[in-house]
Amino acid sequence: MHVAITGGTGLIGSHVTQALRDRGDEVTIVSRSPDGEDTLTWDPKEPGSLILPPSITHVIHLAGAPMIGQRWTDDYKQEIRESRVKGTRTVVEAINQHGNIQHVVSASAVGYYGDRGDEALTEEAPPGDDFLANVVQDWEREACTLEGSDAVANDPALLRSGVVLHPDDGALAQMLNPFLFVKPFHWGLGGRVGDGQQFFPWVHIDDQTGAILHLLDEELSGPFNTASPGVVRNETFTDALGDALNRPTKIPVPKLALKLLYGEAATVMFDSQRVIPERLKKTGYQHRYEDIYDALNDLLAD
Repeated sequence: MHVAITGGTGLIGSHVTQALRDRGDEVTIVSRSPDGEDTLTWDPKEPGSLILPPSITHVIHLAGAPMIGQRWTDDYKQEIRESRVKGTRTVVEAINQHGNIQHVVSASAVGYYGDRGDEALTEEAPPGDDFLANVVQDWEREACTLEGSDAVANDPALLRSGVVLHPDDGALAQMLNPFLFVKPFHWGLGGRVGDGQQFFPWVHIDDQTGAILHLLDEELSGPFNTASPGVVRNETFTDALGDALNRPTKIPVPKLALKLLYGEAATVMFDSQRVIPERLKKTGYQHRYEDIYDALNDLLAD
């Protein structure tokens, strides 16, 4: 297959790109910056800026402004929304113009569900009604305009990602170094966020990559939670992080400190989402990492 990947230089996209190339598939990265013959240039917010070559057979759409690590000003919240909603609209337009795509996997997020306490959240659960939940609904709605399209052989798969763990980028990197040059977990000064009772829907980068390839290869459609079935509360995640670093984790991180640093974006760390990858499991995908201790020891091994 020949796969076009938006967001192909990001944490998830770079791993998916490498996995596809390792098994012999051709990959074209869709980027805002030109970078070689295997790259297409586009502007996610500009309709008509993406033209897919005839040789493209599959599309993985992962592009979007980071949700973690940025303070959510009004302008940045608009960037989060537009990069996803308008970006997906531009991808859909390009697919319809191409007219002969086999399958599409389009990014989404467990933010769809909002803050839900201890409720078990399968893909059948209704959406939440906060900022992120509303963004994700609009984001998915754009991708779903491909349903029944003559330009695509199968309806799209929606990738409701959990918090993807990798030590060099994304949420885990922010946790290890949340205050710029201060590294509390490495120094034995880290701890749970707030009371630590919120559920934390994590997934190892290898399983995120594996799930994407599974959805692509099996041509599966509809929403799929990709979080590990071993979802844990923040206090358990924190204990596992301390175990992997061989450091104590007894000092809680106050909500106020994170709110002062990240503003409204800090709610991502407080929300509780007990996400269950029910549909993914039923399709035969088996997570390699279902135990948070095993996952973090693998990711943080010296």
